[in-house]
Amino acid sequence: MRISKLYYYILLFALGFCFSMAVPYLVQIATYTPPKYPLVLYSSQLREMVYIDYGDRFYPMTDRRGRKYTTSEFDSLMPLQNFRQLLADGRMPKEIDGLRCDARMIRNYQVTFRMTPTRIHQPKHVAYPIFESIPRRIGEITTDYIFSLDDDIEIYNIERNILDVERTEIFRNELLRRGFAFPAKWVIGNTYPKKRYDEGYFALDAEGKLFHMKVVNGKPFVRDTHLTTAAGWHSFHPYEPILHNFYGILVSNDGKMARVNLDDNGSYYAAWLDVPSIDPDVDFVRIIGNMLYWNVTVTKREGEHTYALNAWMLNAIDSEFVPPQESTWDKINRWTFPFIIKLKHSNSLLIEPTLSGFNINAIWVHIILILIYMYRKRRYGSHARWYATTTLLCFGLGAFLAIAFLPKNDVY
Repeated sequence: MRISKLYYYILLFALGFCFSMAVPYLVQIATYTPPKYPLVLYSSQLREMVYIDYGDRFYPMTDRRGRKYTTSEFDSLMPLQNFRQLLADGRMPKEIDGLRCDARMIRNYQVTFRMTPTRIHQPKHVAYPIFESIPRRIGEITTDYIFSLDDDIEIYNIERNILDVERTEIFRNELLRRGFAFPAKWVIGNTYPKKRYDEGYFALDAEGKLFHMKVVNGKPFVRDTHLTTAAGWHSFHPYEPILHNFYGILVSNDGKMARVNLDDNGSYYAAWLDVPSIDPDVDFVRIIGNMLYWNVTVTKREGEHTYALNAWMLNAIDSEFVPPQESTWDKINRWTFPFIIKLKHSNSLLIEPTLSGFNINAIWVHIILILIYMYRKRRYGSHARWYATTTLLCFGLGAFLAIAFLPKNDVY
């Protein structure tokens, strides 16, 4: 079969592009295993960071010196982590560092919290449900209303499928009275109905002021938090602790993290975590906390950084770094694919074609494929041959497979 040069050029480019996306993706699925990290926590008894591997049933904990501890020793050295087992065995200490240690006290101050880039890079909500923050019955979190907040605020009755003009006007007047400047840059809150309680939403207005808004007894509650930072606020990550003692984690544009609290006077204040700046668009953050310590783990491309903080003052006590283990996919990628074309980034839910994984070492694969092609197709017409060679240089193995799918005979 003979095809024209124009069709040959179009097909070669299209197939080369498609194969260059599909081949790395399929190879990654076949060979990729997620990096395995031990759970790194601060031991209140050893006063240092320890490594925990629940896969080892007999020696689940290892300290920095490499000493391994049995399951029973692990329970005793991490009492705030394993208090249920210690209580069942009758070995739970009555106090740690001068603080009373009963099951209720420990449970009330437990924190398990995650921050992922996909929670930021996802399709923007068109509307948000309005929950009652003080419902008449405990655990009854239902609503018939949603709102949108952008250039203006609009509240809809979803049961009747109409714009509620009266409620909209009430909320708009309250926002303006509190100094809110439209349009809103972002609105963030927990929209999941099956939660312990509702604390509404935090919204950043056009002037960079952070507002807290919710519904209390059917009436709008809007407050300017007066929380400011020179870099501005990047995002807010809500969390509902049992004690209602904080609202969540604020992240500034320069990567600093702060816990949002209320003081005794009812004023908002930001308690900054003594942790190096993160990249909220790329890094994963996990917080495992108790009444004495917060363990903040930041997963970056180069490995996991874990910081032990005082749970009250949030100052750093200790830190540990664990490098990643190289997977089979990492080895193949480094020597086979100079770059990878993805339809979306792994840290985003949005479709956004990107180039990633630039590996200069893998350029030799492209050169070898070009030499093989030029030797086998040396009788090709010059224009087609050089176009195919350029495509090989750009797409490598993907273009080589595309050439294999095209007709074998010369184009005219």
